[in-house]
Amino acid sequence: GQQDEVVRIEAGARLRIEPFADNPGELAGMEVYVDFERIGSSHSAPFDWEMEVPPGRKFTLNVEFISRGGPQNAARVYLQIE
Repeated sequence: GQQDEVVRIEAGARLRIEPFADNPGELAGMEVYVDFERIGSSHSAPFDWEMEVPPGRKFTLNVEFISRGGPQNAARVYLQIE
């Protein structure tokens, strides 16, 4: 199978998630997870999320996007904080 590449980020940096959609009016919200723990959500436009990355960790950041019609889509990235 295909391996996801690890993204390296400097400790103390701010990580901002800004969703982009071809039909932004259909976006109803997003949920943000570190590994499998929900750390936040946004349910009003512009649906941005920002966090300070903890030092010395390697984790999976998952973002689940929820449309007004109910379907969901998710994106993930593996982060190494240095």
